[in-house]
Amino acid sequence: MSTSKNKLAVAIGFGLSITVFFAIVAAFSFLDLWQLKLSDRLFKNFNPSEDIIIVRIDDKTINPINGLGEVPRWSRANYAQALENLNKYGPRVVAFDIFFAGPREQDGDKKFIEVLAETSNPILALIVKNSEAMNLQEIELPYETFSKVKNVSLASVYTLPDKDSIVRNYLPQINDKTTQSTYDSLAFAAVKSFLPSSVESL
Repeated sequence: MSTSKNKLAVAIGFGLSITVFFAIVAAFSFLDLWQLKLSDRLFKNFNPSEDIIIVRIDDKTINPINGLGEVPRWSRANYAQALENLNKYGPRVVAFDIFFAGPREQDGDKKFIEVLAETSNPILALIVKNSEAMNLQEIELPYETFSKVKNVSLASVYTLPDKDSIVRNYLPQINDKTTQSTYDSLAFAAVKSFLPSSVESL
């Protein structure tokens, strides 16, 4: 009888230990998320510079009936037209958070190349297919013909999402282990192009 009670006590103690363990893990996870939300509040009333204009692709644009349809099927002539419209306002830098992989329709690609050459500091995105800690590898560059336009620069759109899938941090630069090349992040590259004299020492 005593042996049975001892076994029961051990089982109960073990069960309580497991419960406490998972409760602590859950509490720390909750605290992490709470801390992230608290940090968001610090920037709640932060107003971005009026010099920054974000041009986004909305649902109306990708509507298959009244819009241009799915983005992967777009002619590059669409981007050329958008870029031409932006250039009317004399932007100091234009950064594309879009990856242009390989050739598409010939006339559209040609038009995009022409407008890129007329644009001040255009930045195109490259992607990181694999990463290993801070040493990144398997970087994929955009369509070579676009990349070789004389005034085009390349930048990384590699991000570090937090536990709630919101991106609050990023690597200012990444290193390609294969080519030993270093690339700025898209945001950092845009800042350097917009304010070159102010970031010379960074």
